[in-house]
Amino acid sequence: MKKIHILVFIIALLSVLGACSKLDETENEFEREEVTLTFDVTSGALANETNSGWTGGTRVSVTKTFKTNPKAVAIFAY
Repeated sequence: MKKIHILVFIIALLSVLGACSKLDETENEFEREEVTLTFDVTSGALANETNSGWTGGTRVSVTKTFKTNPKAVAIFAY
């Protein structure tokens, strides 16, 4: 009777491990394509006297290129 329990346990364990190994095959499901974004960055601006806007500062146009569908993502938040 003990041997039957061990055999059933081994078969169940192999089934679970076999199902988990198929999860890795679906990782490459999405194609990665290159995307370019351009945006303006303003630095050194000060609030105007009425606090309704900004005065001064330097405006720089920045262009960044990255690939979509990253494999790993890091989030930095407080």
